[in-house]
Amino acid sequence: MSTELDTTNTADLATIHHTTAPAKVATTADTIDLMAWANELSAAHEIASALARTSVVPATFRGKPDECAAVILAGKALGLDPLTSLQNIFEVKGRPAMYAR
Repeated sequence: MSTELDTTNTADLATIHHTTAPAKVATTADTIDLMAWANELSAAHEIASALARTSVVPATFRGKPDECAAVILAGKALGLDPLTSLQNIFEVKGRPAMYAR
């Protein structure tokens, strides 16, 4: 058994384990819009998680925070607040529809 310590040249390690910094994503109007939409989805899901546990939302949305969040965002596009969206928008074959009230 040898008592010698193995030494490694750090310059050799840099060559062997070549690492590069991840490329930065160019910030464009589309990227900013997508990030804003993701933030809105996160906020809608937070609201939806609370509302989905209540009897205030229609039975079809109770216990379904993901569906509630989608309806909240659909309603937002129409200028509706979250609760009004959940009470007036329903799904027909995967598409949001509104009651004719």
